[in-house]
Amino acid sequence: MYHKLRAIFFFMSFLAFAAGCGSESEETHAASATVLDQAWHIESEAVKKEQGWSLRLTIFNREDEDLNLTFPSAEKVRFILKDESDNVVFNSSEGQMFTQALEEVQIPSGDSDTWQLETGDLQAEAVHVTAVFKAFQWNDKEVDEKVRTLSFSL
Repeated sequence: MYHKLRAIFFFMSFLAFAAGCGSESEETHAASATVLDQAWHIESEAVKKEQGWSLRLTIFNREDEDLNLTFPSAEKVRFILKDESDNVVFNSSEGQMFTQALEEVQIPSGDSDTWQLETGDLQAEAVHVTAVFKAFQWNDKEVDEKVRTLSFSL
């Protein structure tokens, strides 16, 4: 199963690289982390477009059983972009209202799920990305927000 996920990851990476080769105006930056003894894997990616950013967060389930994620609201991922002075230039939750009810998402064994966001016409220069995955329970285990947060520089 691990080899299958690794092959899928390399294939997706190749596709992202190939897609970026045709356009000089796109830059890809990424970070990843492993959660709870390598049972699950989180990856986040930011692609600079001509106008704005394409932001993505993917959860890979490496377990032999399904992964049940519990969210405190309809917000699944919060993306934050900061400039050189550490000022927030984009916050995906700013000005948004999310249903305040528990929601569950199931990721089958050996599968993944991706959440993606386009910033639109964001003119500000960003140098740092933070992606916070909002699921606080993974198969009924509490997972601290620090573990569910990926940060990386551009």
